[in-house]
Amino acid sequence: MNMKLHIALAVFILGMYAQLAFRQNSTDKEFVTKALISNQFEIALVDYATPRLSELAIKTYSKKVLDDHYEIYDELEAYAISKQWTVPLADSQAPQRMLDSLKNMSDESFDHMFLQLIIDTHQDAIRLFAESLINDDISDVSLKQWISEQLPSLRAHVARATDLSQKTKQQS
Repeated sequence: MNMKLHIALAVFILGMYAQLAFRQNSTDKEFVTKALISNQFEIALVDYATPRLSELAIKTYSKKVLDDHYEIYDELEAYAISKQWTVPLADSQAPQRMLDSLKNMSDESFDHMFLQLIIDTHQDAIRLFAESLINDDISDVSLKQWISEQLPSLRAHVARATDLSQKTKQQS
């Protein structure tokens, strides 16, 4: 083979490796961005709703969710910073707009709606986390491990919210 063909082949192979590396880094970054925004939304939602909650068990649960999500956020933020990625900011008004529409609900109805929102948003987060593992979208082994470690906690949040929601329905 002549020199030009060797160079062309080398450039092509390097280009393929660069595209693959960019896609993997891009996918990791895309996951982290989505997870950070989802987590920011959860924090804002719980922070806004907690003072309005009437049931002590639900307030206690909301405190646990808030603590867990602050920890998740801190870990995700540290990971993003270590990769020199910009940490996205979620629309902090979205949960407030959502909950403002519930202003005229009774306390029991508000508690139930809060739990339903928690269940829905957590199911979305679980889907994001699980699909990233199932589809093998994540290239960073430590990030994969971290994701798999978070899933039980997210699932536990859904299970507890479901349990509390059923108890709230039975009481009304």
